[in-house]
Amino acid sequence: MTQTFGFDKSADEAVRIWNYNAGKWPFVGSPWRPSDGDIAIYRKSLEARYIQSAAVFGATPEIRDFLAKLKLASKPTIVDSSADMLSSMSKLLKIASPINETCVKADWCEAPLPAELFDVVIGDMIWWVVSVEKQERLSATIKRILRPNGLFVSRFRIRDEGKVLDDPKRIITGYLDQFRLGRRDEQSLRDEMMSKVYDSTVDAANKRIDREKTRQILTEMIDESIDGKIRAFLETTRERLLGSNWTSQTKEEILGPLKQHFKLETEGHAEDYESGTYPIFAFRKIRI
Repeated sequence: MTQTFGFDKSADEAVRIWNYNAGKWPFVGSPWRPSDGDIAIYRKSLEARYIQSAAVFGATPEIRDFLAKLKLASKPTIVDSSADMLSSMSKLLKIASPINETCVKADWCEAPLPAELFDVVIGDMIWWVVSVEKQERLSATIKRILRPNGLFVSRFRIRDEGKVLDDPKRIITGYLDQFRLGRRDEQSLRDEMMSKVYDSTVDAANKRIDREKTRQILTEMIDESIDGKIRAFLETTRERLLGSNWTSQTKEEILGPLKQHFKLETEGHAEDYESGTYPIFAFRKIRI
């Protein structure tokens, strides 16, 4: 049996995960969903470009609202394998409307779209929900549907190698100190904390995060805590620790399969959250 690296669920299991995650979107923040700063980077990536047609891989409402402002010549095409995700994310739209979009229910790697149809393909944080083996197929699919010199723009999650050997309890304790001070929004504090913890509990050999190991750490700290508010904060964190073990890669590992089809043009980072490991790359399609 061939070993799978990174995200290791079947297509059907992936859809079930997406259907569950669809209900969580309103309750999470950056880095899991794009911030205003991220959208500003996306906008800058497309400046001075002739963009008339666009495809979005994933149903991300912030991206769809951004494209709606561009008033493209043709309807944006939204591709997602989960009907529930498409429906739930559409309810969160502020500017865009499904009436003015073409929605395609399909696996991104197998997207049944005509060749060289789009000026740009945008996908926010899509790479870490695809196995390492399928990333080459996804890269080839994006290249196929892009017009000559078309752009692929995406935010990626890069594993922070400096955190791999760090003590996850030390990381959590540092954020609990901030929680006690009450100077930061609880949601953003939790999201930032978990982003770093995932890299300290990562299964680096198999290139995926390890939710079970992370859950065990949280359980131990809950059992050790005598502070009711701290326990509640950690218990909520553990309750939200559901889903799959997404792919975890270094920058070099991510860029590998993409270099065969694209040239990296720009790298940008949002300024409204700690985005050092969440770059937005803009790639131009190359001919081989």
